[in-house]
Amino acid sequence: MSNKEGGYDVCVIADYGVGDPAFIEVNAQLRARGKDLFRSIDNIAVSSFSTLATGFWIRQIGVENGYENLAIFSNTAPRGTKEAINWEGDERQRLLYGRLKNGVPVFAISSGYNWSFIRDELEVFHDIEIPNSGSQFRSRDLYPEAAKLILSGDTSILGSELDTDSIPAVPINRIAFIDRYGNIKTTTRRSQFSSNLVNERLLLVGIGEANQIVENHLSGARSANGRVGLLPGSSGRKEDPYLELIKRGGSAAEVFGRPLVSDTTVEISFSAA
Repeated sequence: MSNKEGGYDVCVIADYGVGDPAFIEVNAQLRARGKDLFRSIDNIAVSSFSTLATGFWIRQIGVENGYENLAIFSNTAPRGTKEAINWEGDERQRLLYGRLKNGVPVFAISSGYNWSFIRDELEVFHDIEIPNSGSQFRSRDLYPEAAKLILSGDTSILGSELDTDSIPAVPINRIAFIDRYGNIKTTTRRSQFSSNLVNERLLLVGIGEANQIVENHLSGARSANGRVGLLPGSSGRKEDPYLELIKRGGSAAEVFGRPLVSDTTVEISFSAA
């Protein structure tokens, strides 16, 4: 493992919030520690504490759009204990290091679904032996130095190799992300959609207390302007993309009451209309 010639383009994926100065501070610390190592830095903001959204974008950038000289630096670390997702509390949520089969290095926290979307793409997966206390803002004060050392070829801080089987699987029929157009990106791939519903032209879709009849594009139907449709989206593998709910000329998220993007959001239900 050594520094790529020309340095890395870093994608920072975190739940600081759009326009939050935390991104600027983390970017500054990465640049300060790796002036010749990091040639550019871009940011993706996800919803607070959503490891589903974080993991979704780690895969989308690192796997579907991965290239030589790309590195991913992520920080979404929900505080407290959430039984359903096996969060481990503040200090046991550690920074881990992985390398994808395409060579892209990934730094992300050992929480929730941060690693779930790339579980089958990891060829290297390690703990990082650094202190995980002493700062409330670990992604600024502790983690950039660790990333710099490892990407520079210093493996002395790499801890034990981890078993990828310990990473939870991606739950289907959940909200992964809502983009600025109000399109609802789901965690369900086309191949995972119920075979009993694929050919139904109209579906009843429920998210929380909101229910809506939508046009099912998987059946060959097409939603008219102003109607909500379920269709293969723009994310995931081209041959098996994640499904999206969209509204032609509007916002699907508004139709469904602007649902919270969260690891604990209820499942999306699908049934014949």
